[in-house]
Amino acid sequence: MAARDIMPFISNQNSHRQDGLADAAATFLVGEPVQIEADGQIIEAATQPIIDGDPPGAVGIAAVSAASITVVQGTLTNQHVPYYPFDYETEWVSRNLFSGSDTLVVPLATHVGDAVSLRRTAGDVWGFDIAGAATTESFVILRVLNTDGRDLGRSGGTGVTVIAKRTRFDAV
Repeated sequence: MAARDIMPFISNQNSHRQDGLADAAATFLVGEPVQIEADGQIIEAATQPIIDGDPPGAVGIAAVSAASITVVQGTLTNQHVPYYPFDYETEWVSRNLFSGSDTLVVPLATHVGDAVSLRRTAGDVWGFDIAGAATTESFVILRVLNTDGRDLGRSGGTGVTVIAKRTRFDAV
């Protein structure tokens, strides 16, 4: 597990958080996608979740870890879990970019404009996948940043971080 794999970068809503009830067996960390199960409780999302699908469908990124709720409250049962919702205004940042496998790929300026999906590796690392299944591509890469946090633009080069935004052209 890795914390802060995907986080809000820029939001018109100032990263407005929502919340839901935690599943008693939830194990998500801050920065991991969460989904609402059919029973209405929140757990870590499936490996390549469909965004906003009927339950189970990914709804956002965990703002706190399940373990921190347990430490403070003593239990996860009936505890509220804050998360950053997958809206259309928020830009998401991740250092993890994949291309159809669990191996990280180097973000390139040429990736700008690519449709991507969420991906969780066998090692429980989350990021964006440029070769995701067509039914899960719900984001588009807006920018690739270098080690200094500067936008590579479309001029070329390699980066370390991708900025993506949810697209309105979700597959059904």
